[in-house]
Amino acid sequence: MNTRKIGLNELYQNYSNDSNILQEFKVPKKIFRKVIKSFSKKVLDTVLLDSEEIKLPIIGSLRIKKIKQNLGKQLKYNKLRVDWKRTKETGYKVYHINEHRNGYYYRFYWNKNKFLNRSFYSFYSERWNAKRRLPKILKTTSIDYFE
Repeated sequence: MNTRKIGLNELYQNYSNDSNILQEFKVPKKIFRKVIKSFSKKVLDTVLLDSEEIKLPIIGSLRIKKIKQNLGKQLKYNKLRVDWKRTKETGYKVYHINEHRNGYYYRFYWNKNKFLNRSFYSFYSERWNAKRRLPKILKTTSIDYFE
């Protein structure tokens, strides 16, 4: 099974090779990239800043999911993330337990509808949104998300 990620270049190539689109309506690659990036930014702003669930036609919905940490079970299976700054300061391994959010952690959640070949689709958030932007929003605002 090929699990290769498809990027903007492949999307544009597929779009430009589509024979159903008239040549006069096709846009250059630069404009195509701008449209896709601005749409993605709008969707992620709605999900992150407005804490709303975005319904995507046919394929499902996208939202931020709030999950309660089970510290005993997670320590047993070593699923907690290491706080490297405090680990270096103290000299022994320290884990993030999200005290500022009462022990909850958050992640992007795609609720897939049932559609043909859905196992071939996946959602990967950019590192900027998942590892940088979401934690910054959680630490600086009082926005809360769905459980």
